[in-house]
Amino acid sequence: MIDLPALPDPLLTVREGEPRADSRVVAKLFDKRHDHVLRDIHELVKSAPELEPNFGESFEVYASGNGAKRNRPYFLMAEQGLMLLVMGFTGEKALAIKMRFVAAFKEMRDLLNAHRAAFAERMRDWELRERESAQRGTVGAKAICVRKREKPALECERHSILDAVQLTLKLTRA
Repeated sequence: MIDLPALPDPLLTVREGEPRADSRVVAKLFDKRHDHVLRDIHELVKSAPELEPNFGESFEVYASGNGAKRNRPYFLMAEQGLMLLVMGFTGEKALAIKMRFVAAFKEMRDLLNAHRAAFAERMRDWELRERESAQRGTVGAKAICVRKREKPALECERHSILDAVQLTLKLTRA
């Protein structure tokens, strides 16, 4: 049995609706220096520029020793980018970690798809009720008063539905 390091929480993050792996997490799990992981990513993109969409560069702001604010780069990688990066990492431990990432990406995709389906259903239901309320509001004075009461509640519900689409998923299961 391979002794794997503790998995970070979360193992993956969601960026622009897609699962992503953080280069800092990859470096830690594979016992690599982060600057070497960054170097390898830059070399991958340099050798095949079409891969660039798989690597989203971000910056972490930190305070240096003298109190100045500095930017520390890292990458949020799509599954294809991660797999191309770690393809050369070998050994039993590396294989086990790669398998964990593959499983985590699949689980995250499944959760995102289920979440999107539920979101679409809620939005369809809301749109139907909004349309019916708007139509009733054009019929007469009493209906207009009802519409005035319904409209803020429907708008509040719409914002609630849109907020719910912003997920935070934790995938630390084996």
